[in-house]
Amino acid sequence: MSLAGLHEAALADGRHVRAGYVHVHGSRAQLPLIDRIAELEARHAALLAQLPDQTRQHFRRRHAEASEAPGAEIPTCAAISEFLQ
Repeated sequence: MSLAGLHEAALADGRHVRAGYVHVHGSRAQLPLIDRIAELEARHAALLAQLPDQTRQHFRRRHAEASEAPGAEIPTCAAISEFLQ
């Protein structure tokens, strides 16, 4: 699958997650979804902290490199809010 294909698949998956939260929580789906993302980020940080220093540093280097790649821009809060509506 191409990078464009992966991007489209990720967007579609995100829409499915959002639709599921809207189905369960109705028009107030944004807050539970934000809470879930925060929970997953905290879990990720805790797991990352358990790695040996060298592995953790390698992960952070690769993450920084990947974050600088074309198409890896972090969406703004406005873009996320628009997506969630």
